[in-house]
Amino acid sequence: MKSFLIDSIHRIIAIVLLLSLISCKQDSIATEKATADKKATGHWRMVSITSGWTGKTDSSTEKIEMSINDQQQAIIYKNDTEVSRHQYVLEETGSGILRYKITQRSGSFSFDWPEEGYFKVSSKQLILDSTPTDGPAYTFERN
Repeated sequence: MKSFLIDSIHRIIAIVLLLSLISCKQDSIATEKATADKKATGHWRMVSITSGWTGKTDSSTEKIEMSINDQQQAIIYKNDTEVSRHQYVLEETGSGILRYKITQRSGSFSFDWPEEGYFKVSSKQLILDSTPTDGPAYTFERN
């Protein structure tokens, strides 16, 4: 009886660990293009901007939102008004890092939106990062 109880406890612990690993995997940063495209689809709210020059991170003072559809078209809204649309493509690098490149753009945007950079996305956060070239990194959270 004691052996059965110990085996049952071990099985429960193993199941809990397996489920926690699966949930962590689902929220990990996407490093493959197909997974990143799926995770990026949705509505995002900008929460911060990090300077590539100083490394300083500031909270977003304006209401900036981005909507991305499954054809990788992004629509940028400022205070609920559409200000820009762009089409982007993702490229996988040999080092497991994704890069994005804007291929078409329409509208105007009030600050320097990077044409290309690193693309990091999880189920809760999206980062457009051009800090390696001293550009900004824009961090968004899912709405």
